Amino acid sequence: MAKQNRKEVTAFENKLYTGIFLGTVRGYVNPTKSQLGEMKGYTPSDEAKEPEYEFKDKENNEGVRISFHVQADAPELDNPWFNLKFGLVDKPVFTKEAEGKVTRQQWVNQCGGDFGSTYVDSKDNLPSWFTEYQDKDKNKLAAKIHRPAIAGEADLNKFLATWWEYVDFRYNKNDEQQSSVLVDVKRLFRNVNKFVADEYQPLIDVQNEIDRLSAEIERVTEEVAPVNSSEDPEVVKSYAIAYTENKKNILTKLQHQKNRLEGKVKGDIADAIMVGSVVFLATVHTGEDKDGNIIHYQNVYNLFMPARMMPHIKTAITTGNWSSKDKYVDKALKNYHKTLTGEYGPKDAFTLTLLQEFNPDEHIQSGNETFKGPEGGNTADVSDTSY
Repeated sequence: MAKQNRKEVTAFENKLYTGIFLGTVRGYVNPTKSQLGEMKGYTPSDEAKEPEYEFKDKENNEGVRISFHVQADAPELDNPWFNLKFGLVDKPVFTKEAEGKVTRQQWVNQCGGDFGSTYVDSKDNLPSWFTEYQDKDKNKLAAKIHRPAIAGEADLNKFLATWWEYVDFRYNKNDEQQSSVLVDVKRLFRNVNKFVADEYQPLIDVQNEIDRLSAEIERVTEEVAPVNSSEDPEVVKSYAIAYTENKKNILTKLQHQKNRLEGKVKGDIADAIMVGSVVFLATVHTGEDKDGNIIHYQNVYNLFMPARMMPHIKTAITTGNWSSKDKYVDKALKNYHKTLTGEYGPKDAFTLTLLQEFNPDEHIQSGNETFKGPEGGNTADVSDTSY
């Protein structure tokens, strides 16, 4: 029989990327096909289907998708877009234990982040740090809202706690209701698109307006005064002075509006942005389609870091040294590196590099393959396990 090579296909024929990048949520959450085209600069065809954000799993449980769109801060790669997707299913989450071991259930609390979920065999065994706000001596200050998790919820909560950069999740004695990432499950499954439009889109809209103001400031700054055709030098001079003064006033107004939204105007933060950029890891999943062709899909791994960590991560990538003299940064870097390179790290192909184009010849999905850091660095190899 003649040799037959399987065809390799890139999903949707887009470029694929691996590596760590700083990204900003923009545009729309759970966009329509026309909104997708608006964000990414194309006109969808009439035959294109509307994205679906509701589904049922194999057990017929109700499921919903929440789709954020993230633009990377990577001008050398034309600032590519990534689809950050969360699938939530209306069912509890339990560990798969070996025979004879007690099954544990996942719980979530209102704080999200690294301390926003845990597994226990009984509600009575939930740790106090999970159910309570505590002072430095571990005395109870107040109860934290907590409940059994639904499938996929803990990953969403981790992202929200990082994305909501200017939301304080610490205990505040002056607030009766503390900050919370928990979704209203009934509202979520009643109408997911309305839920995200009410809860998340207003946060993105502030970022969209900051982007619009930034573009307008750049346009006005670069604008050149029209030529005045008067032959009178004094008229030309007066026109130039008036144009310059008007331009200055416009820029001052635009910059003030932008500063307000960025929370830079003292005492005027009512409309200020509550979210920030996030450190993401781009991965590529390799599988097969129904015809047996190898197919690659762009993914984003569900481990997130605040934007302030990006300079430290860049240094670690360059030097291969995932440590720092700063106590907080050192712990965060080591935990991040350990999670990515450990047994329970990404199952997709990835690299401990800054964002770069994916090359399937260098990133083969295999339990025995390693994915190395940048040339010249001493970055530890990253093992990738197969599905």
